[in-house]
Amino acid sequence: MPLVVALLACLCCGLVFVIYRQRHKQQESNARIAWLEAECQQNLEEAKSKHDQFIETLNSLSEGVLLSDSNGHVIFRNNAAHAFTQTRHGNALVEATIQEQLAESRQGKATKKEIQLYGPPDQTLMLHTSPLSNKCALAVIEDISHLLRHEIIRRDLVTNIGHELRTPVGALSVLADAMQNETDSKILLSLSESIGKESIRLTQIVEDLLELSQLEQSLDQHTTVVVMQDVIRRAITRVSGVATQNGTELKVELEAEPVCVIGDSFQLTSAVYNLLENAIKYSESNRPVRVSLTNSNGKAEIAVRDKGFGISRRDQDRVFERFYRVDYSRSSAAGSGLGLSLVRQVALRHDGEITLESEEGVGSTFTIRLPACASPEYLESHKQFSLSYS
Repeated sequence: MPLVVALLACLCCGLVFVIYRQRHKQQESNARIAWLEAECQQNLEEAKSKHDQFIETLNSLSEGVLLSDSNGHVIFRNNAAHAFTQTRHGNALVEATIQEQLAESRQGKATKKEIQLYGPPDQTLMLHTSPLSNKCALAVIEDISHLLRHEIIRRDLVTNIGHELRTPVGALSVLADAMQNETDSKILLSLSESIGKESIRLTQIVEDLLELSQLEQSLDQHTTVVVMQDVIRRAITRVSGVATQNGTELKVELEAEPVCVIGDSFQLTSAVYNLLENAIKYSESNRPVRVSLTNSNGKAEIAVRDKGFGISRRDQDRVFERFYRVDYSRSSAAGSGLGLSLVRQVALRHDGEITLESEEGVGSTFTIRLPACASPEYLESHKQFSLSYS
């Protein structure tokens, strides 16, 4: 009997040990499963974070990126690719070209194709496609319009500088030769006056080039609070002689309260002066030129309107380039072609912009928009502010 009891006791102990071991193994297994689940969850979160960063990086690119699967379906396109393929009047052409080139790349061929879209403004895209594994394909779209435009500007700049300098220099040479063998005092006086005019013209070209170069290199800008009413007044004073000579009436419409910006007073005056001078030069006599100043939604807007010859749509994209001049057969005005380039550089340096609205035979409106600022000290000391022009 005692032996039976002892055997039963041993059997019970064995069962308890087995149960304990099973439970211990189950706990270990559960802990292992929980650890694996946590590890998987962490890996998934890290993978998702890296995926999101990768997508964010692709979306930050200025180039369009598209990925096509083996069936020809576009499974990814970044923000730039959406913008390119939604280009007004050109989305069908761009999309069709992309699909055509991707189809070639899925067959293992890398391609390169230029796509020309006609505006305005004209746009040139360069499409690269490359084959990937599993018959997938990658397309990259790059807007090279600015590169082509810069090349045209560079080529025209070299040509125009030579032309602009050759004209007054050639005239000076001819006039000097003529003076050597001339004895008539009246003719000599006339020739010397012509030499003076050509010298002034040559000096103006060089000064405009130097000023434009300084603006582009961000040199010599003296930043203060500038009252735009004062800027316009000074510009009108400078251009009044040209206006009188051309028989042009200047009409001024200004805000009653001062409109202030942070900037360089000299540069801003030069910009407004160039707009006024252009408007006067390229308008017929006895047609008014209007200049207005408004404070609209935190922007100081200076608009110069003329009823001149107007600018064709073809020329509107290029009038702000250095030395580019519109061919006005009805106008005898001769400029360096640098004025509007100077205006654009001044606007950009003051975190602003310049826009153009024009119609041939009707006239043009150039508008400079600059961030306006408040000047409590000036407003307090100029409560009776007024401008002598009206």
